[in-house]
Amino acid sequence: ESYQSHYTKNSVLAGAQKTLIFTYPSGGASETSYIMVERFCITDVSIILQGAGTTGDSIQILDKNNAAITNAIDISGGSNKDVIRASQITYPNSNIGNGSALKVKGVDGGGADMPEALVVISGLNMSDS
Repeated sequence: ESYQSHYTKNSVLAGAQKTLIFTYPSGGASETSYIMVERFCITDVSIILQGAGTTGDSIQILDKNNAAITNAIDISGGSNKDVIRASQITYPNSNIGNGSALKVKGVDGGGADMPEALVVISGLNMSDS
């Protein structure tokens, strides 16, 4: 059964607020998958830099099929401790089913110089009922 079948765009969503915090490692580009243990609807994504971004660096949140949940969040102009938010969240990709993966993907503009960053993903835990 599709998670999207539980509601439509005009439905009222109810669920417990949850915030996930992942550490993106410094160095070159990388991609890490996280398996969700509950249905989750992403409502906001922020990146907290732990160093300065460099030209062409970005971080993006994807679903298990590599479909974009957020825009590629440009961190190239950021400084240590800057908070940079996603400017787009794509529906219905932002709805992650129980047992499905969400991915944190970094793109390094060159030089293996991505800064460490905290990836803060906020959303709602959704019941199966």
